[in-house]
Amino acid sequence: MGIFVPLEHGVQAEFRYRLATRVLTNRLWFVVVSGDPSIADLTAIGSGLATWVTGNLLPLLSRDIHLMSVRTYDATVPYPGPFVATIVGADGGIADDSHSANVAIKMSLFTSNPPGLWLNWNFLGGIPKSKVDLNTIDPSYASDLREAYLVLLDVFSLFVYRWEATRAVVDSVPLTTRDHFRVDNARIRTPTVSQRRLRLTNPP
Repeated sequence: MGIFVPLEHGVQAEFRYRLATRVLTNRLWFVVVSGDPSIADLTAIGSGLATWVTGNLLPLLSRDIHLMSVRTYDATVPYPGPFVATIVGADGGIADDSHSANVAIKMSLFTSNPPGLWLNWNFLGGIPKSKVDLNTIDPSYASDLREAYLVLLDVFSLFVYRWEATRAVVDSVPLTTRDHFRVDNARIRTPTVSQRRLRLTNPP
């Protein structure tokens, strides 16, 4: 297990999907502007993310993928620490078969400060077969996914909670606390699908 590097005032959010026989997870990071996260903060962020994902992202994914829950963790203490599980239980909204679990679209997250820094990403599974030609993503579909993520900028760029990108290591050296910068943009940086291997597990 890797070394733990805390995120000051931080919350780690984990989306847990089921696709056929595999469990897929994606992570996003947030900070509580007023101080360290409480259970109330974890609950509020989890609830907001559940509303976002069911209203914006899931409708763009295959009917084969099932979002089980959103888990929000106190990222100031070693994982797992205090967390809240928000049960979702919703399926993708496109009536089309999904590509296999290791076929994904990589959504990259951009910060303006420092300039030009791309940090963190989500490998999206449950991609409808009709949205990829050979290995090339339909441009209109890529735009729709990007717009879904940009909604988070409106939801979590406020004075209470802020969506952030983080890093625990710089030049191969672990930091004492994570660097973190406000997310300012999201984009699929390659026109082709990616291979997903990390955070892909068998169901418990």
